[in-house]
Amino acid sequence: VTSFLNNYLACKKRVDKQECIAEIIDVVRSSGGHFLKEDKAAKQWYDMGDKAAASKIGHCLRDRKSEHCCLLVEKSVKVKQSFRKARMTAKKKDDDEREQEVLDFD
Repeated sequence: VTSFLNNYLACKKRVDKQECIAEIIDVVRSSGGHFLKEDKAAKQWYDMGDKAAASKIGHCLRDRKSEHCCLLVEKSVKVKQSFRKARMTAKKKDDDEREQEVLDFD
């Protein structure tokens, strides 16, 4: 599912997102995979079907999307902090140089 995240993120319309999810189901099924659910009473696993699988995949992609967005925000904050720190360091250096010039002038 993670490998399809970028495709899913690029989808703007619900129909496009549903097509992306259907593609994931097709890839899994065509490679011999199944979407299983456990029947705890019978202690057996059964194929949940495409509709339930689509729902689960959609939830997974939305969860990953929010994680992805949180990481982007976190990276953005770190970048802003490092730019701010660099700017403050440069400003302090400029201030120190100006102060030294004043002292040298006296």
